[in-house]
Amino acid sequence: MDFRIKLIHFIVLIFSIQFLSCKSSKKVIQEKTLYPSTVEEYVQKLATPIAKNYIQSKGNATLQYNGSTIDGSIHLQSKKDSITIISLRKFGFEGFRIRIQKDSITLLNRLEQNFSKYSIQEFSEKNNIPIEISYLHDILANSCFLPSQFKYTVDKKSPQLINGSSEHIKLSIKLDSFDLFPKEFSLTHDDVTAVYKTVKIGKFNNQNVATEFNVHVNHPETKEMKANIHWDEINFVPITQFRFEIPSHYARKD
Repeated sequence: MDFRIKLIHFIVLIFSIQFLSCKSSKKVIQEKTLYPSTVEEYVQKLATPIAKNYIQSKGNATLQYNGSTIDGSIHLQSKKDSITIISLRKFGFEGFRIRIQKDSITLLNRLEQNFSKYSIQEFSEKNNIPIEISYLHDILANSCFLPSQFKYTVDKKSPQLINGSSEHIKLSIKLDSFDLFPKEFSLTHDDVTAVYKTVKIGKFNNQNVATEFNVHVNHPETKEMKANIHWDEINFVPITQFRFEIPSHYARKD
């Protein structure tokens, strides 16, 4: 598979596996008192978002797939429900710039001086994975893991373990026993499996934010993929400019 396809495939899978919806679930199927409360209260706590319409973060990323490794610095800018731009750099030079919008993903390849554009709808239909730009923003801003359309149960023996299911998807969330922050998330969707693990947690307005996380994805087409992302800086102040310009001499290569 072409490198550009792998990179786009990987980025979309990493941030679409969450199927996020920061609303409380109405399909709770267990009402008994649990540790420390009911399933509905678990869902409500995890699904209450921190009001952040903008995200700007800088750090380091390592991507691994099929024996290849890409590492370098990463700079991310995001406006909720609008646009996300990711810049990947090595030794101070930008190698790739990615723009994610509601309907498309555009990859700018500085190394080969070309660009590629992909339809989110076509990607979603081909891989049978519902994708929206809000998924990426919400996972970075709010660490929400409980889509409202799922049904949930809490493991009686391990009350910090939540299981969820929909028609085609099964998920499991392991929470920190102290503050219920999501520590590990696993998902099975048809023949795609993914595991998300929080490595480090930071604070913003006295609420937890994941500052480092690992993602491990198994997909039949792209095989095994891994990522580690660590944020050195993260803030939620309004962003006044999103820069993404395609030089006129860059050829399109899809």
